[in-house]
Amino acid sequence: MKDRKRYLRLGDLRSMLTRTLFENNLINSGGMIVAQGRDAGVPHNAGRDGCAVRVGKTIVFDIFPQEIGGGYYFDFTRTICFGHAPKYLRAIYQTVKDAQDYAFELLSVGKKYRSIERAICDFFEKRGHPTFLSSPKTQRGYCHSLGHGLGLDIHESPMFNLLKNNADTIKRGHVFTVEPGLYYPEKGFGIRLEDVVHINSRGQVQNLTRYPRQFVIEM
Repeated sequence: MKDRKRYLRLGDLRSMLTRTLFENNLINSGGMIVAQGRDAGVPHNAGRDGCAVRVGKTIVFDIFPQEIGGGYYFDFTRTICFGHAPKYLRAIYQTVKDAQDYAFELLSVGKKYRSIERAICDFFEKRGHPTFLSSPKTQRGYCHSLGHGLGLDIHESPMFNLLKNNADTIKRGHVFTVEPGLYYPEKGFGIRLEDVVHINSRGQVQNLTRYPRQFVIEM
């Protein structure tokens, strides 16, 4: 509850985030995602501000702020449940977390983005989730690519995808997102984790995201 008479709504959370970004000289010129329940199960659904925040429901926060006057973007996502999370959602969250950790292990200079995408598809399929590898038109399971380049545009090359003409390889200086997720709108949830990675001049993988991966926010 926002107070004794008013529900806390997704729009309140979005306003709070917008205000906090501005206080830190950042703007959400590209918008942001604050999506709950079924809406969270649709990868690019921005969420509905009028919806009351509900305990035990997944909320996807996808924030891509831009520097004021500088132009460069950041991009990160966390999925949380307020209060508690059912056991099956905790298991799905752990699967997504494991997928992100696995993706980090696969990153190295010279590796093809396409091959990493395929490996993540294999990872999810072995755990019983549909992906573009076996079902190119799926809108459930792993139905969103692993990530994208980041810079003066929110989505830039290089790209993670399964396209046969995708010859992009990891190079020093690349900045990109790593954002595995599982989406089941018919079951009323979606879960995504997204960090930003930089490949430094020595070819080392640097995670630029300084925020914990905490699923349940106790109340």
